[in-house]
Amino acid sequence: MTVQAGGAVLVLAAAVLGLWRYGVQRRQRRTLVWALAAAIGEMESAIRWQQTPMMALLEGLAARETVGQYFHDTADMVQGGITLQCAWKQVFEKMPDGEAGEILARLTLGGDRERLVGALGQTRQELEELYRRRCREDGQRSRVTTAAALCGAGLVIILLI
Repeated sequence: MTVQAGGAVLVLAAAVLGLWRYGVQRRQRRTLVWALAAAIGEMESAIRWQQTPMMALLEGLAARETVGQYFHDTADMVQGGITLQCAWKQVFEKMPDGEAGEILARLTLGGDRERLVGALGQTRQELEELYRRRCREDGQRSRVTTAAALCGAGLVIILLI
């Protein structure tokens, strides 16, 4: 009976660990989208009110903890001779989060200041909506996933006992 109880505890622990890792991954995806929306909002504000040049913005955003690497890579590619629009598109098309990457890759960084500010505002709004949608979906998925994992673990425990 002790081996069976030990097996049951291990199965339950594995289910709980799997649920925890799933939750962490979902939170990281939401955090990434929110950080991207904040960075785009900062770009929008800096261009609108301070008329900050794009390279200075990219270098400033490169210091951000969660998303800085994307802006750093874009700045490096521009300094290497690639146009800003091409570098931007290449960096964000390769993002692990395909949906957020697609939204950012569509962003057109050309035109006059008002057009650029408008495009940045639209992109920020799309990212914020993606964040809100993921929050709603993650709540629903979390409940379903938890129920499925615990039911599955329960069935395996019953088989062990």
